[in-house]
Parts: sequence; C-alpha cells; structure tokens
Amino acid sequence: TPTTVTGLVRGRDGQPRPNASVIVFASDPGLWRPYSRHVRSVRPRIDGSYRIRGLPPAEYWIAATQDVEASDLLDPTSLERLVAGATRVRLTAGETKAVDLQIGTPNPAASVAAARRHVVR
Repeated sequence: TPTTVTGLVRGRDGQPRPNASVIVFASDPGLWRPYSRHVRSVRPRIDGSYRIRGLPPAEYWIAATQDVEASDLLDPTSLERLVAGATRVRLTAGETKAVDLQIGTPNPAASVAAARRHVVR
C-alpha cells in the first residue's frame, strides 16, 4: 500500500495558493540525489489542496514555496534552504498523513536539530 501526504496550501491571508509548489524531500541529505524517489514536487489544485502518493517510508521535510525551479529539486543546497520553512513528517508503509502548509511562515524550529522535535506522527 503506498504512502500518501495530503493537505492544503494557503497564504498568510488564509487564501488558497494554487500557484505554489509543494516539495517533499527526505530528512536524510544522503537521499537528496537526482531522480531520487525520496524527493518530489507537486502543484496544488485551484482550491489549494494537494496529494503526493508513493513516497518510500521514511522521515521527510515538506514545504510550500513560490520560488522553486525544477532544477532546484536536484540541488542539495536548494533543498537545505527549504528546511527552515518546512514541516517534518514520518511516513510508514501504507500511511496517509494530512499536512496543511502556509506560505510565508517560517518554521519556529529553524535549525535541523531543533526541528527534529516537530515530527508529525
């Protein structure tokens, strides 16, 4: 059974942000390589909802941004910059998690070490 992450992307004003990108990438930087199954990006629907299916079980960062190019998903430096505004999620086989995201809101745990305490279980 595949894993699934769903949610809504909104701006600070609470309005949907269908023009954003949702990026999910493994919390282990060793998995940030080209064409990794552990790095994915999707665009939300017009209502701001998104769905990502089929990630391998692992811990991930998930972030919404309007400033991403497709090539950024291949660049570990670009992914590292996204960590400060990301939410950490642990996915097990067959699990579905709901994670709503807000553009323009930095993670209060901006350091990787502190953010480990903010895992969505």
